[in-house]
Amino acid sequence: MDLDQYLSNINSLYKLDIVTELFDGRIPALTQEIINQMAKKMGLNFILIKDPEGNVCMANNKEVRPEFRQNFSVIDILDYMYAIFHSSNFNSAEKESFRINFQYPNNAEVFWELTELGSQLKQIHSLKKIKSDIFITELSVKGNCIISNPHFDMYSSKENSYGRVYINESQFFENIPETTWTFTVQNHQPAQKWLENKKGQKMNLDDIIYYQKILFALAETERLVSKINEIKLQ
Repeated sequence: MDLDQYLSNINSLYKLDIVTELFDGRIPALTQEIINQMAKKMGLNFILIKDPEGNVCMANNKEVRPEFRQNFSVIDILDYMYAIFHSSNFNSAEKESFRINFQYPNNAEVFWELTELGSQLKQIHSLKKIKSDIFITELSVKGNCIISNPHFDMYSSKENSYGRVYINESQFFENIPETTWTFTVQNHQPAQKWLENKKGQKMNLDDIIYYQKILFALAETERLVSKINEIKLQ
């Protein structure tokens, strides 16, 4: 398998691991030219596969300070891209032009900061590591669990605006930040769209757990995106 085939495969696998409700799908494909330019600009060495434990070189270990990591891999670049595409500092036109005018990091330190945040976002968006003990809400138990009238009813606290996400007139998910309900990805609100797509259906236990994961992932996405927005790319 040559490098182009390898990059094509890794791009596809990377995107397949991300829940579609939380992924805009516009990460540009990696090329040898992008890799070479990044290596030159950051003064880092590109390797196809990075040892996650740092057994070969401690510079690969995430516990080592960013400036001492000397090697980067395909996954690092994809995580970097993922962070950039969730940055509020880029409008739609800029994200579209990203395919042609790749936004290179200013230095290795910025690259590693964004790579780490992009990796965290990707893990959250895969939903695989979100366990029930960290859910931010529960569904009220009394009712038929049929999605008939999804809507948000807000109540305010001194610091934040929270509310209930209703699936019908009597059942709701409580203690949801308003920003989670309105969070927008590619011109739609995942928390709202998921319920709208299932109107008339009865939520089973798997559905309830899945939606709780989406709500948690959206809340975490907002937190991580705020960190990404603080980093200056150029």
